[in-house]
Amino acid sequence: MDGGIRIGTGLRTWPRRRWVAAAVAFPVLAVVFAVLGGGLATTASAWWIWPWLILTSALASVVLASYLARPGTGKAIEVGCSPCAAAAGVALVAALMTHAAAPASPFMAVVATGLTAFALRQRLTDASSCPAPARPAADAMPRIADPDVPPAREEPVTPTGSGR
Repeated sequence: MDGGIRIGTGLRTWPRRRWVAAAVAFPVLAVVFAVLGGGLATTASAWWIWPWLILTSALASVVLASYLARPGTGKAIEVGCSPCAAAAGVALVAALMTHAAAPASPFMAVVATGLTAFALRQRLTDASSCPAPARPAADAMPRIADPDVPPAREEPVTPTGSGR
């Protein structure tokens, strides 16, 4: 795949802690999706719900695990490209809301899975391919005057002890 999308390569290089986090998150997300869909009793009413629940929960758990920082980085979370991380988070929440809005609709289930797959793609895309420009360092940014704050007045310098 080109365009910086290296999903298979990205997953192969994941540390064990991310896979463990995804495995722990999977049943939790399956329960969350089931509860949002009206509970486990309602979930069992359609034949397609269980395969969908397993697939979408697995995708969502990998998305959440992708935020876990790699060992030795000294970071609590690994955001990556901020716009892409935000898009992935919003897509994941939208998937949960889509399923909660119409839990018995196969169309909405496909939409929710698509949103979750989009979130996974965003998280596993190589950050160097992100169309968002890199932020310059804070000291390299131009200073813009705030129109609500009056400019500082410079006091005239008066010589002291002129020696007359």
